[in-house]
Amino acid sequence: MTSSAADDGFSIVNHFKYKAIPPKRRGGRGRSKANEQTTPAPAEGEGGELGKLRRAVEERVREVRASDWGGRFKDMLNNLASSPAWPHPRRMLALGMGSMERSREAQAQLALLRVMADELMIDDIEAFDPVSTVLDNELLDTLNIRNITENLHGKHVLPSPTLVYMPHCGLGLYENILRANWNAEQLDNLVLLGNALSIYAEREPEHKLRRHSPCLSRLLPFLDARRLPPPPDALSNAFNDLCFQTMPRARTEWLAERYWDMPEEMPREDDRDVL
Repeated sequence: MTSSAADDGFSIVNHFKYKAIPPKRRGGRGRSKANEQTTPAPAEGEGGELGKLRRAVEERVREVRASDWGGRFKDMLNNLASSPAWPHPRRMLALGMGSMERSREAQAQLALLRVMADELMIDDIEAFDPVSTVLDNELLDTLNIRNITENLHGKHVLPSPTLVYMPHCGLGLYENILRANWNAEQLDNLVLLGNALSIYAEREPEHKLRRHSPCLSRLLPFLDARRLPPPPDALSNAFNDLCFQTMPRARTEWLAERYWDMPEEMPREDDRDVL
């Protein structure tokens, strides 16, 4: 998330408020170059503002791929994807990337989405941000990324394994995605790439966290979190403090049924974290 509409709970930020602390097989378990997805080529004669934006994003993709950080990220992703405990997502959902037309950080975040899709061989991708412009939506369309038109305020149900990409989103959004999938089976479908939820817990008074983010508060002890390598300065605003977080079924299968009773929803009166 890099810019916002106040009505939808986004905050315009230039620097994220938390600094970083740190076929072969399907589903990202390994792949040959011959099977790697190729970047869709720009339409012949594509020009104007759309063509300019498309080229800017392609340049961000090349920057990520060519960087040492990009190589370490891909190694990490493929190592995770080769684990039996990995949910092996076949879908991707991106929330809160911001406006690519207005922000280089949003362009970089979209570039990372493209890299992940290639590495995991995923072509079922959806995205939503209330600040998206007409040009942003046209860009996503050229990249075969479906633009979600209905604002679900982060409450997206995950019926199948899904990589949910939520860079630098607010606490309310993370709570809503957990609340929408509040049972062990559906949470087992979730691979969340976003800011470390433990950071929010450390900075939020415990009584407020339990009152306003009860799902997140309950799940924190069971999350498996793998922090991304610290990004270089040029990519820091886009990727600092991100980590992959999953809720392995093996960690929750022993929980009593009452644990999954839906907590009462108590949003903050001044909550600006929800789409």
